[in-house]
Amino acid sequence: MYLKYIPLLALLFLFSCSNDADKGPVAFSGVEINKETKENKNVLSSSTFAASTVVEDAALDENGSSESEKINFVPFEVNNANVVFASNTGVEKKIIKNAQVKFQVKELNASSKNVEVLTKKYGAYISSSNQGTNYNNLYNTISIRVPAIQFEGLLNDLLKESIYLESKNITSQDVTEEYVDTETRIKTKKDIEQRYKEILRQAKTIEEILAVEAKLAEIREEIEAKEGRLKFLSDNVMYSTIQLEIYETVSGQVQPEYGFFSKLGEAITGGWSGLLSFFLGIVRIWPLLLILAIVLLIIRRWRNGRKKKTPSNL
Repeated sequence: MYLKYIPLLALLFLFSCSNDADKGPVAFSGVEINKETKENKNVLSSSTFAASTVVEDAALDENGSSESEKINFVPFEVNNANVVFASNTGVEKKIIKNAQVKFQVKELNASSKNVEVLTKKYGAYISSSNQGTNYNNLYNTISIRVPAIQFEGLLNDLLKESIYLESKNITSQDVTEEYVDTETRIKTKKDIEQRYKEILRQAKTIEEILAVEAKLAEIREEIEAKEGRLKFLSDNVMYSTIQLEIYETVSGQVQPEYGFFSKLGEAITGGWSGLLSFFLGIVRIWPLLLILAIVLLIIRRWRNGRKKKTPSNL
């Protein structure tokens, strides 16, 4: 008799279970699971930085009371351990290349001109050049800044000017980690700066404004320092440096010989210079000469007085 009510009871049971599941957490084996809460926690944990610092700025009231309201905010800081660098990501590597080369050339002037031509050919420029003589060598030390992609090509063409390669040293420095870290820290500092600006708009007293502005100035100084470092790294990554020293060996350099009139002119000039030096020397020691003259005058009067007191021999 009651069998016909079984399907109706089953439908009512299923309907009640579905309503309970929509209302909130369902208890299963003593563990309460909230699907919505779990998803929210996962989203929050994925968007939160591993290292963050709570910065508190107390807004002092006009009387300087320590019980005034505090404004709290959470700027994020970056931990080096949380930064994934170029080895594991698609970040382009930042390499600084430098070269130091020294070789002998057949003719210094001609090779120096060829270096200038090659520099312009590869879109490079000469940042410094120094020529001189060292014993029997005429040398030219040149510092070249070349785009990184043209580094090898220019270096190979420069070596063609060599008749004897004395030394060649090439170094490569990977600064990807420092580059990425500096970029990240700049972004972090700018976010903190923006939060302080928001606090500044909420400041009501002069003390609050001065305190926040002092912190903003400190953060701005740190940002500028980081931006300067980043600019330095970028410049050295984009342009490589070649320190080039070329020299020409000149054997048996002879000093030019002078004729009679040249020597006579040098003698007259030297004599006049010596005479001027003599008079200038006398002028410099005039106090000593004055003291010496006074001493001699005293000695002379003393002797004359002694002769007058001594009887003459008849």
